[in-house]
Amino acid sequence: MLADDASHDLDLRGIGRLLAFTSNDEVNALATGRFARIFGRREVFQLTPSKRRSGNLSVPEELLGRLVGIDGLSYSTIDERSRQGWRVRGAPSGAFIEAAFEDQLYIPMVRVDEGRMAFLCRNDPLPTEGDVIGLAAPSLQRQLDELKQLDQLTDE
Repeated sequence: MLADDASHDLDLRGIGRLLAFTSNDEVNALATGRFARIFGRREVFQLTPSKRRSGNLSVPEELLGRLVGIDGLSYSTIDERSRQGWRVRGAPSGAFIEAAFEDQLYIPMVRVDEGRMAFLCRNDPLPTEGDVIGLAAPSLQRQLDELKQLDQLTDE
């Protein structure tokens, strides 16, 4: 991705976005900077860079793509949560997901409305319509499975 001629050698037809999703903050920033020229700044996304001991981001903010996650989502958060059993799950928007988000049991990343997906970015509101895809804590996964079973029973 970062080779000088990568954007010329890659067939990017039909690709309109980039998500830089590596553990290396600098690589993510370089990738979003390079592909912003191709896709446009609004269509390049990355994880929130880690902070230095000083409290500053490891990469200057002006070099960043759009940051995924309402509260910002870092690679270390994803790594830590996945080790704790968190998994990517989809769910309908609404009071249930809102409560799970407030209780820090769900990290929304993508909204799906009328078949269209869009990354949720820093400071975006939690969707109230459509579906949400995000990281769910193990206890929430069980609740989502139970709700899905109930929905299947009522559909029969």
